Amino acid sequence: MPLDMQVERLTSPDGTAVAYVKCVGQLQSEESHPFQARVRKLLAEHPTVVLDLCGITRLDSSGLGALTRLYLSAKHQHKSLQMANLNPLVRDLFSLTRLSEMFEVFEHFDAPRM
Repeated sequence: MPLDMQVERLTSPDGTAVAYVKCVGQLQSEESHPFQARVRKLLAEHPTVVLDLCGITRLDSSGLGALTRLYLSAKHQHKSLQMANLNPLVRDLFSLTRLSEMFEVFEHFDAPRM
């Protein structure tokens, strides 16, 4: 299943623009470049981007690399890239690779309540 990204534009309680991205499908080598391009565009438009990874069914080293590059790009631009709703597959990979120590991760993030 290719990667589907559903984007909601939200405003946090302090008035900050947030892009909430629900990712569903596979984040693998063939999806990593279009994924990075789309998230980079969102980072250019919003100070905060939240990636909801609950619907990720496969994540390979290219997908992990894409997430890492996006994090570094966001940090360089003084933006925030956050992860939310990690499913067990993603949580285990983040733990093994220690990405969970790098990203701000929300166990439960409900976009409409932000």
